[in-house]
Amino acid sequence: MRILHVIQYFTATKGGSVFNVYNLSKYLSRRGHEVTIFTTKNEFDPEFAATLHPVKVVPFKSYLGFLRYSPEMGRVLEDTINNFDVVHLNNYWSYQNLAVSRSAIKHKVPYVLSPHGSLPIMMKGHARKILFERLFGHKILNNASKIVAVSEMEYKQVISKGVLPEKAQVIPNAVDLLEDTQCEKGTFRRKFGISNDEKIVLFLARIHPIKGVDLLVRAFYELTKIRSDVRLVIAGPDENFLPQVLKEIENFGIMDKVVITGPLYGKDKFAAYMDADIYVLPSRYEIFAISILEACSCGTPVIVTENQGIVNFIKGNAGEVVPFRWQEFSRSMEKLLADEKLRAEYGRRAEKMVKEIFSWDKVIDQYENVYKEVVR
Repeated sequence: MRILHVIQYFTATKGGSVFNVYNLSKYLSRRGHEVTIFTTKNEFDPEFAATLHPVKVVPFKSYLGFLRYSPEMGRVLEDTINNFDVVHLNNYWSYQNLAVSRSAIKHKVPYVLSPHGSLPIMMKGHARKILFERLFGHKILNNASKIVAVSEMEYKQVISKGVLPEKAQVIPNAVDLLEDTQCEKGTFRRKFGISNDEKIVLFLARIHPIKGVDLLVRAFYELTKIRSDVRLVIAGPDENFLPQVLKEIENFGIMDKVVITGPLYGKDKFAAYMDADIYVLPSRYEIFAISILEACSCGTPVIVTENQGIVNFIKGNAGEVVPFRWQEFSRSMEKLLADEKLRAEYGRRAEKMVKEIFSWDKVIDQYENVYKEVVR
């Protein structure tokens, strides 16, 4: 099958949606499908794209900043879209979705849409998103042959937009268990000078207000009043929020308890998961974070806030689910760090859960079936 993926950026620093496209394309290619990715040169990493060979990643020149307006992509599509059996659009708010969906409809090529948690109108760009949705968004949604939600939370969001229930389907995010996960335990601790006597609380995600790292800093400060043997590791690309986080860390007087690593990828990322005692993600909103699955795949118990799409799999199974309040988050960290047996049990269940439900070997079949269905 000839499959075209479309996403407005292609760099590891953008997180979940890019890694979903990356791994989905990789596994589809391994199964003999011909996969191409169209993207823009705005936030494009050629070295990252090159690791996906033989998948073709084609970047196009774009303009107008946030819109990533790309007439070049539109012109090429007019000549090439009939070369594909199915088109897969990724994320919701993008000019590319508008241009590609119009071309697909014109040439009668079915398209699938994966919102990747982007449907709600929240955080920055509020006015622009309202305008986009009123002018184009509902057409993009309603003309899709299928919309893939990554959780029941996102499925409900899709239906709330007026999409027919039979046009939506839940396929969860997945984690690649085959590569980058083989690390010697202790590698991360040695690299960053963290002793074996210290407990590591790991936050690994984009440093952005929606991820709740500010709440984590306050909760961790309260934890240091009870335990002196803890270190907070904050890893991930900064999205203009790190200066505020550093200011709060300094105000609480815990600079000596916090390690800021910057972005971690590949083996370095999994080395951090392996050495962490707990992984934490106190997001204000999260449709289905791949980082949680990555931590679970390493047998690391997790603590997440309750407004996340994966909580039904985590609660009492792979870790703790708490309200978005620093008091509860701090108490949950204290509880897990004090109970080695509970951490070990959560870790064992977490690893088993990923292997049985959330590996790409399990999930790829569902995507193939969606493509076959819409092509028929």
